Amino acid sequence: MEIPKQTRVVVTLILIGLLLMGGGLLSAQSETPTPDPLQPTPTVRPLDLACDVDALLQQQATLTAQLGSFDQDAGANPGLALETLFKTGAAYQELALACGYIPADAATRAVGSDVERILTTLAEIDGDPLNGQLIYNGEYGCASCHEGANRVAPSTEGTLTRIEETRLNDPALEGYTVAQYLIESIVQPGHYVAPGYQNIMSNNFGERLTAQELADMLLFLESQDQFIAVENPTNTELTGELPAAAEQIVDGLTGDVVILTLESDTFDPVLTILAADGSTLGTNDDFGGTKNARLGPLVLPADEAYTLQIGSYEQPASGAYTLNIATYSGCGPEPVAIVNTTTQSVNLHDSPNLSSIVTGSVINDECFSLVGESANGEWLLAQTLSGQAGWIAASLVEIAGDVNTLPVLSN
Repeated sequence: MEIPKQTRVVVTLILIGLLLMGGGLLSAQSETPTPDPLQPTPTVRPLDLACDVDALLQQQATLTAQLGSFDQDAGANPGLALETLFKTGAAYQELALACGYIPADAATRAVGSDVERILTTLAEIDGDPLNGQLIYNGEYGCASCHEGANRVAPSTEGTLTRIEETRLNDPALEGYTVAQYLIESIVQPGHYVAPGYQNIMSNNFGERLTAQELADMLLFLESQDQFIAVENPTNTELTGELPAAAEQIVDGLTGDVVILTLESDTFDPVLTILAADGSTLGTNDDFGGTKNARLGPLVLPADEAYTLQIGSYEQPASGAYTLNIATYSGCGPEPVAIVNTTTQSVNLHDSPNLSSIVTGSVINDECFSLVGESANGEWLLAQTLSGQAGWIAASLVEIAGDVNTLPVLSN
């Protein structure tokens, strides 16, 4: 079988590079003077690189010419001569690698920051998602920023879904593939910063990760497509009559958010919720210009049974009532917001004003954590479980928890 001419040229470049680097290393075994700082630094890989055969031969000739004065340099400045020899050999290898050569030990080499070259290399490497999860959670500490209640980066869960449905729709990422986006976000984290987050990721992962580790990590992240949004709210309707059914006992879970509504056509309802220890969590008489009672949204403090007391403003009272319990689960840490609008969805923005860039959207009745507020209190910074982040007008949400604990932010 005849080997293509370009392939032969590339392999030859690698061999030359190895010989030159080896020669430099062997020469360096003996004591050598330090290079004269007044001498120019040896030339390395040219910036404008083309990989057709003629261009490769021209580049090879350019590199060879740099060794034309090696004998003379070795006598005048041995340190500089050896540096030239070593760097020229490295440039030969760089030239071959840049033109698509994948060495046998590619999996154990640091990947660097050239996304296109990494994509080419990873096409020849089989990844292991289990190992990817281990190094993601362990050695490289990725989970410390991407998971947990105090995470400061997009959630690990739902990574693939979020990239496909949100990130790749951003005009700034037009033409990107999932793998390209993930690789760039790891080795060039400052190139594109997800809306709602800051560029706090270290930029040295290209120097730390081997190609095998990156292949493993990509498969793990691409497996994170199982995010299923909780269907909120769950509505429970209870009925009864006063005075016989003056209490209802319901079970609740820590962190669940509830909105309680008590309606009656025959008496003026008063609604109170008690914790298991008898403490009052909230009470209400009239709401929204009516005589009906409404409590919430309230964040339940514990896994326990809660007592709902049904009373009347006027005593004695009797008659039928309807008690509706809307329960929101999986909203995240307090304080929590619930979208309450007459529209199907509401946009999130990258700054606290309507003219700023739209970073995503949330639907009516969706709940999520709040992580900041604007100086005037008219905008709130949302952080959803699906990984979206952005500003939403305070008038479009109901809040459970203390917004006074939120930091004041500007963007």
